[in-house]
Amino acid sequence: MRNPRTGFSLPETLVAFVVLEVGILGAAAMTAIGLETIRRARLLEATLTRAAAVRDSLAELSGSARGTETLESAVISWTKESDGDYEITAVSAAGDSFALRGTSR
Repeated sequence: MRNPRTGFSLPETLVAFVVLEVGILGAAAMTAIGLETIRRARLLEATLTRAAAVRDSLAELSGSARGTETLESAVISWTKESDGDYEITAVSAAGDSFALRGTSR
């Protein structure tokens, strides 16, 4: 006697395809989020590197100074007072911002 049930039923197959589709869409979304995070990290790294270079330049400078620099990855502004206190603010193209404050004596 032959078994009348061989293979999967239509509802089982449809559920399996829905589960597979949700997994694939989740993986695609995570890839997009990962790529955006990497892009933002690169912009922030470039901004921090340039801000550190500005800080080093201000440390060597005597007197007061003010300035702004517009880069592809950010806008960096700095102020140095004659007593050596400085502040560097930056806003990256990704929208992240930070400030460096200190004294160079």
